[in-house]
Amino acid sequence: MKQKLWNRILKFELILSILLAILLNINVKGLNWTRLAVADWISLAILIATLVLQFLAEKNHYLKFTADILSALTLPCIFNWLLTGTISTLNEKIQQLAPIFSILGCLILLVNFIPVVKVSYLTIKNGVLRLMLVVVLILSQLYSVVVFKKAPSYISVMVDQGFVNAIAVFILTFFIMQAWGFKFEWNLKFIKTKNFQWWVLVFLVVFLAWFSFFNTFIGLAQVPAQLFEWDFSTFEITWKGFYASAEAGILEETERYLNVVLLLYIFHNFKSKVVLAVVGSSAIFGLFHLINLGSTSFGIHYDLDVVLKQVVYSFGMGLLMAALYLYTGKLWLCILAHFSIDFISFSKTMLTLVVSPMLGNWTVSLIIMALPTIVTIWMMTGKRRKFMEDNAARIVATR
Repeated sequence: MKQKLWNRILKFELILSILLAILLNINVKGLNWTRLAVADWISLAILIATLVLQFLAEKNHYLKFTADILSALTLPCIFNWLLTGTISTLNEKIQQLAPIFSILGCLILLVNFIPVVKVSYLTIKNGVLRLMLVVVLILSQLYSVVVFKKAPSYISVMVDQGFVNAIAVFILTFFIMQAWGFKFEWNLKFIKTKNFQWWVLVFLVVFLAWFSFFNTFIGLAQVPAQLFEWDFSTFEITWKGFYASAEAGILEETERYLNVVLLLYIFHNFKSKVVLAVVGSSAIFGLFHLINLGSTSFGIHYDLDVVLKQVVYSFGMGLLMAALYLYTGKLWLCILAHFSIDFISFSKTMLTLVVSPMLGNWTVSLIIMALPTIVTIWMMTGKRRKFMEDNAARIVATR
């Protein structure tokens, strides 16, 4: 599709968004514009400013850059807000068509930000700025998860848990990589070199399979034997847990992939670029969990103490997941490993939690952080690191 056509599609999307923003506010608050919230005014102003800049930017480089930055930083949240309001309103007004509207909303969510990437991301050349845009994009999908009112349960469970957002980001990553001259290496072709060791790959897979269970049961064990004798009698498999785990696996591992690629790109002249990419992407991943502060999920209230523990052990897990991707080039394997860890954890019930574990919460968090960290440090030595460097060079090779 030619670039001019993508520009027209984005302008059309902006015009439609302005109309929807006005109609949604009329529907909720009538014609009394003085009752509009500050956020409503800001969103509408950004949409109008972005549209005007898109028209003016055609012959001015500086206006073009301003328009692109404004679009990339703000439109993910605004588009999600408008989609949520539009589908929810339609569902409430015409309830018999709620399934159709809700499915349509899911399909729109999968593609509504592609024009922004094709137009605005294309001109961003600075690696640090690219990384910032990716962080904003992922935050917009994590924090402003779409919720459709009156949607059928089989749709709302997918949407409410962020599963559709995660698929949208995975699809969007193809276009982001294309815009920045990379190939989306979600399944890097395996090339065996003298640095590859089969037993290392087997060890990583076995360790992560074991860790999926250990990660949960270390916080439940009342005696040492229960660290290795796993009792699932109080666990329950639910669609909510499945979709929440799938969302975490797909969205967070895709996020990690983007961060790793961009950090490799930023540090391409550094000898330790692989180490910097692994540590840097893990730090970003850990800090992302700060947005959980004040929320409640699966019976756990995320106060400051809980969130800080989550940041700590997420950092350790992030190190290993980044190393796993760089060693295998298989993003799908990282997604599967992440899904397994969360799915077991999200299958706990209130009966599971009514125990007196032998280890304190901070001890558990530090152990969960330490084990993957030790494995990652080992991966950063010898042939293992050299093979990761071989793969890193292929992953960031321009198209």
